[in-house]
Amino acid sequence: MLWEMIERNEFTRELDIIRENTINRCLELFMPNDELGPDVDAMHAVVASAIDGLIIRSRQKVLFCGLQLGTEDTWERLEKVIERMVKGMIVTKEESQ
Repeated sequence: MLWEMIERNEFTRELDIIRENTINRCLELFMPNDELGPDVDAMHAVVASAIDGLIIRSRQKVLFCGLQLGTEDTWERLEKVIERMVKGMIVTKEESQ
């Protein structure tokens, strides 16, 4: 990830395209167009950048915000929180009426 940010070339551009296409397919599967609510692209950008930051920090197995990054237990906790956050931001048509 860091390498992609530092060195832009044909290969890193292709990785960006593949990642974006994969993410868009996942969003279409799990957040179909009939759901209302958040700006899904912006929500994804915030969550993904937070995850990227945690991954980069975890390489050093540092203590961050009271969490020991780089341990399986911490990642399980983080996954549960991310899941709750994303589910909490999705509003269906029925809920919006």
